[in-house]
Amino acid sequence: TGSLDVAIMSSTLGIDVKAPSTIASGQAVEYDITISNTSSTQLTGVRVTIDYPSGLTAVTTTPAPSSATSWDIPSLNPAKTSSITIKGTLTGSPNSVAELAVHAGVTNASGTFIVQRETSALVLFLEPTLNVTMTVGGKSTVKPVNPGDSLKLTLAYENASDAVFSNATISLQYGCKDSDGASVDCLTADLLKSGSAFARDAKDPTILHWTKDAIPDLARLVPQAKGTIDLTIPVKKTLRSVGSGKNFTLTLTPIVHADDSGSGTPFDKTLGAVSLKVNTELRLAVEGRYYDEQGAPLGSGPLPPQAGSTTQYQVAWCVSNTMNSVQNVLLKAVLPEAATFVSAGTTAGNSITYDTTTREVRWRIEKIDAGVGQSLPTLVGTFTISITPAASDVGNILPLLGATSGTAADAFTGASLKLTGDAVTTNLAFDSQAAGKGTVVAAAAANANTNTAQ
Repeated sequence: TGSLDVAIMSSTLGIDVKAPSTIASGQAVEYDITISNTSSTQLTGVRVTIDYPSGLTAVTTTPAPSSATSWDIPSLNPAKTSSITIKGTLTGSPNSVAELAVHAGVTNASGTFIVQRETSALVLFLEPTLNVTMTVGGKSTVKPVNPGDSLKLTLAYENASDAVFSNATISLQYGCKDSDGASVDCLTADLLKSGSAFARDAKDPTILHWTKDAIPDLARLVPQAKGTIDLTIPVKKTLRSVGSGKNFTLTLTPIVHADDSGSGTPFDKTLGAVSLKVNTELRLAVEGRYYDEQGAPLGSGPLPPQAGSTTQYQVAWCVSNTMNSVQNVLLKAVLPEAATFVSAGTTAGNSITYDTTTREVRWRIEKIDAGVGQSLPTLVGTFTISITPAASDVGNILPLLGATSGTAADAFTGASLKLTGDAVTTNLAFDSQAAGKGTVVAAAAANANTNTAQ
């Protein structure tokens, strides 16, 4: 009895796999697999099986597999090859490795698959990739914007990976929608300004592109390369939508692209959008009147005011609101020493009050809906003030009410809003019939043109 050990040093089957060594997660990938016959005789019953990495999706193969993930090659002549191409999208966590394993062998007479050679293709996921960060007004904290604001944006791009990005493009898409999702034309597109020239997308003018034509470094963005793009975007003063007309949100989305990400494949990534809520326009008009718009008297006493006589005037606080409801509204103004608070008139909401110690007139309103003064009636609160000029006041225009200040909270954006209103004098600029009759006259100068309350 004797025995002989035979060591099989190599297989007559060869495997060559070509694949990118590095890739960004979510990019397209292609594996080119070549099976070769290195012997001097024809091989029959050759079979190739492939183990896909878990992150490989949307797989297409050429040729199609014989079954599942195996390919049968009936015969392979000496010095000849057979190819398999696998394409798909590969995803994975940064710095992880995706492995595609290839097994080649033959099937014996009983149909058993005997592996003769194995190899793997390892693909490393890059981290980080080409990044773009955006700041508004030099701050990373996002705050609501006001109609009429000019937004100063900075796009900071950086290649923090070991790859070289070729022909990179930095893009920004902007858009505005209301609570119904209807588009709002909220930016004055013709007045967009940038320190670096940009081009508008041919299909979507709301997308701006910065390329190597304006920023030469983008032609070949080497590792650790970085730069900034500054631009100014003006928000329209008056905003309208075909939807609800409420709760407008401006969205800015950076996008990066490179023809080659260092692995022979393009790179495309849409980065995190920045959403800016738009504050409502809460407006205040302060009107002092002796007559209403139809000419009926609201006040009483002589007009122009007369030394030694009392004249009463009506003051109206008129509030309008555009896009968002507001809450916790407070209007206040201080009465000058020469004026006297007579009474509060009609109000919408809580009553107007007067503090005799601070001489402050106040109007608290719990809530003002969007559209007040537009689709809804203007909110009006009135009160009556009187003055009794002294002889020393003759020839002067007297103050009736100091400047009005107000605060409110925007229910949609959460922003604190401020209102201001002009001071009111006896000149009554809003009253066309009484305007210009605010100078105090002496009692003896009273004439037939002086008005007195009946």
